[in-house]
Amino acid sequence: MGHARSPGGRRDRAGWSGGTGQRPQRDYTERWLDRALRGLYGSVVDEPVPDSLLSVLSHLPEQPSAAQALDRARRWRAKAEEIETAAESMHDHSARQALLQLAHSYRTLAQYDEELMQQLATRRQVSG
Repeated sequence: MGHARSPGGRRDRAGWSGGTGQRPQRDYTERWLDRALRGLYGSVVDEPVPDSLLSVLSHLPEQPSAAQALDRARRWRAKAEEIETAAESMHDHSARQALLQLAHSYRTLAQYDEELMQQLATRRQVSG
């Protein structure tokens, strides 16, 4: 009992996924990269994390409360205003620009903490 041949000369038979057709091919570079990464990092992934590194996690600060985030945002904004006031008194253009950029960075930090405060307040309302 032979296999029926398709018009292209291939035999019609069940393929890799149970259907007819060829095995799906992965890109050569993708296979090469996968093998290279497994060779380099496979033993590291299988190795447990040492207790000395895990103990570092206990020293990391916890996420601030909404009130703490708001307090920090106020301090960042006050610092930004203070620096902008100092920039106004600068006669050197590059010094003024440097201080204004610093003030902008402080305002960005304040905005981040205000957004964090809103997220924390929203989570608190949802969970409580």
